[in-house]
Amino acid sequence: MPGNRNTCAEQVRVQAIETGTIAMLQKQTATYALLAMYEIADQQRGVEHPPKVRARDIAAKYKLPPPYAAKILTYLAAAEILHSDRGPRGGYYLERPAKDITFYDIFDGAGAIT
Repeated sequence: MPGNRNTCAEQVRVQAIETGTIAMLQKQTATYALLAMYEIADQQRGVEHPPKVRARDIAAKYKLPPPYAAKILTYLAAAEILHSDRGPRGGYYLERPAKDITFYDIFDGAGAIT
């Protein structure tokens, strides 16, 4: 975010204060969720019909444990941040525009905030 001096952790802290929650961030889950969201958003940038991104492709690219990557993506889909299509041509894509998704949304949706 150009011109934004707030760090990711600061944004999560501010939103936690505003919503009245006390937040502890699970770093590994948060990191994996950010990598996955970055990859999906990057592949969909400027594309009219966005491609579906598979969990195993994200896991392979970033050397993440495939079951853990799949679990995080499932959580993000349940939180309505991602949309999930099952089957051989399935995968994940953004449920809404990337500019409307906050770090807090990602961390909370992935279960990284306790």
